[in-house]
Amino acid sequence: MTKFCFLFILTLFLSSCKQDIHYEYTDAVYKCGDDLSWREKNYDTNGWEKERNPSTTVFWSRVIVLIRDRNPKDSIPVGLGIHSFGSFDVYWDGIFV
Repeated sequence: MTKFCFLFILTLFLSSCKQDIHYEYTDAVYKCGDDLSWREKNYDTNGWEKERNPSTTVFWSRVIVLIRDRNPKDSIPVGLGIHSFGSFDVYWDGIFV
């Protein structure tokens, strides 16, 4: 019984150690065409469209993601998930990923 109680308490303790990542993101904006200057971190996207033209095959999409309240010493990795159909390149802060 003591062993069971120890395992139960240990499980409760470890389950409370989850590190949450708090983030905010903007709606995606789109621009038809292809220009590598659009990859720059602080590129001004004013004038970009809020919806993509479906007849355009080459376009860029930008989303601003802000990670909040994250201690750099945390061991939890931060990743990027992309759900897309087709070929694409990804830049994070202007760097090709």
